[in-house]
Amino acid sequence: MKKLVYLLIVGIIFTLTGCGTTNVPTKVTSSTPTTDQSSAPKNETFKVGDTFKLGDLQYKVNGIRTSGGKNEYMKPKDGNVFLLIDMTIVNNGSQDASISSMLSFKLTDKDGRSQDISIEALSEANGKLDGSIPPGKKMTGELGYEVPKASKSFELEIKNDLFSNGTATVEIPVN
Repeated sequence: MKKLVYLLIVGIIFTLTGCGTTNVPTKVTSSTPTTDQSSAPKNETFKVGDTFKLGDLQYKVNGIRTSGGKNEYMKPKDGNVFLLIDMTIVNNGSQDASISSMLSFKLTDKDGRSQDISIEALSEANGKLDGSIPPGKKMTGELGYEVPKASKSFELEIKNDLFSNGTATVEIPVN
């Protein structure tokens, strides 16, 4: 009986995983209309300030900043800084969109090392990127990471749906 239940659960997971859609990022510009997602190039890399669509969501990295910490209790380790990435997400779809700073975003350095979200850095964030966005509404907030001070560039991978393989990448330069 336990084997049957286990096989049913595994079968359901595989079925749901196969039901995902592919989201191809599309750059949005004010001078030209949004292009059809099927004709957009795959794996396009964007820069800070670019606006682009991924599925029903429109993203814009507004800016980045670093901090050495506001107080002695919430500061980065020696040799590190807090990296805060300010972003706006607009839901152009017809259903609520769920955003998770831990599941929707992945920051990596030039060597491919993944950087974890930092609770200490988030204490300095101006708004969070977690929660639900109703149709036609937007969410603005900051992602917070603790990164090595010597690292000068990162890539932020954005995935707006756990069941899709569509992603967008934003170059994150650090001065």
